[in-house]
Amino acid sequence: MTNFALPGRLTRSLYLYRQLLAGIAVNLLVLSGGLSIGYSATLLPQLKNDVSYSHDSSYDSWIASLTPLSMALGCLCCGSFIDRFGRKMGLVICIVPSLMGWLMLGFTNNIVWTLLGRFFAGFCSGAYRPMGLVYLSEITDPKRRAIALLSTSVSSNFGVLCSHVIGSNLYWRTAAFIFGLPNILSFVLFITLKESPLWLISKGKTDKGEEIFKWFREKSETSEKELRSAMNKYEDISPHMSLRELFRILRSKMFIKPLAITTLLVASTQLSNVNTICYYALDIFGNTFPENIDSALVMVIFDCLRVGCSITTIVFSKCLPRRSTFLICGFGTTAFLVGLVFYMSFDTSNLVWLGMTCLILYICSASIMVTTAWSFVSELFPGTVRGLGSAMSSFILFILQFICVKITPDFMNTYGMPAIYAGSAIVVFVCTLILCFILPETNGKSLQEIEDGIESRK
Repeated sequence: MTNFALPGRLTRSLYLYRQLLAGIAVNLLVLSGGLSIGYSATLLPQLKNDVSYSHDSSYDSWIASLTPLSMALGCLCCGSFIDRFGRKMGLVICIVPSLMGWLMLGFTNNIVWTLLGRFFAGFCSGAYRPMGLVYLSEITDPKRRAIALLSTSVSSNFGVLCSHVIGSNLYWRTAAFIFGLPNILSFVLFITLKESPLWLISKGKTDKGEEIFKWFREKSETSEKELRSAMNKYEDISPHMSLRELFRILRSKMFIKPLAITTLLVASTQLSNVNTICYYALDIFGNTFPENIDSALVMVIFDCLRVGCSITTIVFSKCLPRRSTFLICGFGTTAFLVGLVFYMSFDTSNLVWLGMTCLILYICSASIMVTTAWSFVSELFPGTVRGLGSAMSSFILFILQFICVKITPDFMNTYGMPAIYAGSAIVVFVCTLILCFILPETNGKSLQEIEDGIESRK
């Protein structure tokens, strides 16, 4: 409470520093998730030529696709866990098995330990994103929340870029050891941070929650209103929710509608296949362009574009409504995918520039879609089940990603890349069209205002 008595400029700097520290801690873990996603693209080519490893190419698709599958399981497990035990606590506990996974990958010499390492690293990577989004959404003020939530996409994409660059230039075992370091750095930062105040208030620890809310948030009319609103909301709600009460909430409009919206968001982003490229970048680019095009160079350009688009989305987040941004990019992605289908379906050997232009625009548009979609996940669900709702949405996302990653090699060999691009275009268009009617704008609104808005909309 004494924090509010500090001089104005010092107070603002102190609260900004604390929120920034929390953002760095969360983003280090999300970065680790990006490293896990991109690892297979450089791991698989090296395993084929490593005499110290017993390689079987029939397991290659499993080495790649086990990460999104284990991510889905991580999401499923983390939801109820962080609603019951805390946002910060869930993030800290996951650091241990994540480190174990990277160590297994560094020391492995057979497929069993490789798959186990991929599973543990992927499981925690999947849990990090929704848990981190919920934690950041509950400790940051509405003015900075969009930036905080969008920053996780930058970290994830930067992790993929680092994984591809480092993995291409270092031995795969050495890379695995390096990729475990962000978890250790994040753990050190979390020691200095506090639990989510809104979670504490929801569990009946009102005094502690109010104290930590004022530790994170600058005194203002908006923050005071949000604090009072949260305290009044949870005043008559039992901190230990019964199964009957939980099922009542899960059947309510307040849960079903956000879940429907986030399902469409993640379906459009994952089935656009922009994330699948991270796992098979060299093969996909090799099948899209002539042999004289350097696929490895295109892969690095692809990663840089994703990072750049994520940063651009953050820079313009205050002046560009996220709803409009997502919808425009959804229809743009559809158009650029159709352009790639046209390029590959006809004799366009002299029009490589056309294919490359469509690919670059597709990557940029779809990457902004992914970045924006993630920012909605933790905002739309009611506070009592925000962890569970975010986890279920992320679970659906990674299940779809697993399916795409698992079937892409066979689908690509059987039907070719034009069929993949065409299918993606259809799904993205349909999902974006439906979202035009049901996706709300959340920029600048408190979590309670968003919740009230969803409840009041027909």
